[in-house]
Amino acid sequence: MTTSGREPEGDRPSVGVVAPGREAGGVVDRVRDVVGDVLTGPAAIDAEAVVAVGDAALAELAAAGVSIPVLPVETRLDSPGDPLETGIERLLAGAVDLREYPVLRVETPVGDGYALFEVALVADEPATISGFSVATAAGADDADPLARFRADGVTVATPAGSRGYARAAGGPVVAVGTDAAAVVPVAPFSTDPDHWVVPLSAVSVTVEREVDVAVTADGRPLGTVPPGTEVDLVRDGVLRVVASGGTAGTGKSETF
Repeated sequence: MTTSGREPEGDRPSVGVVAPGREAGGVVDRVRDVVGDVLTGPAAIDAEAVVAVGDAALAELAAAGVSIPVLPVETRLDSPGDPLETGIERLLAGAVDLREYPVLRVETPVGDGYALFEVALVADEPATISGFSVATAAGADDADPLARFRADGVTVATPAGSRGYARAAGGPVVAVGTDAAAVVPVAPFSTDPDHWVVPLSAVSVTVEREVDVAVTADGRPLGTVPPGTEVDLVRDGVLRVVASGGTAGTGKSETF
């Protein structure tokens, strides 16, 4: 993440820029031209709005549980068609629509995390087939599995993530605004694999075969779990992102 942390000048609303692992000096300079100063580094999430550069920035903001509106730049989510400067002006004026993308809390015995896009469980050794079961009542002892299958792994994608790896693996696109996730086997041991659309309220994936499985949330490793482990996914808040087009009129619009 870019580091600065200076306080904004004057009475203009504060704006942060988050860009983990990226050179974002140009974006920071353009935001500064509009608001006078920019919060970066850890201070960025204390701003009244934030510019997220890249998917990793969106994932980081979702994991931090921010409630401030987010303007995406160079992400897989729809970005405003306006120039960045115009988008910031409209955002601060409340003249934008905000889409709420659900965030998943991932609970495992080896570590917890958050995912805006997808949670993946993949056999820890290459070319190794594991077994998985999926249930739609995470943590419930009497939950009946929705499905059992053998595969190299499985990915659970939110509406924000369903156009990514899950789609490439043959899964459906989940419409923005729906409270559902796509469960898609990775390299399944089947000639006619299934996939499932499940409620986001609570989903669990259990490792059922004698292979350790690596768990990641938006690409961040959470640890490796042995057979018999249940990984629970629970809807936990939303990330509020400026919708494509940048102009209010069809969704939620707010003044900051």
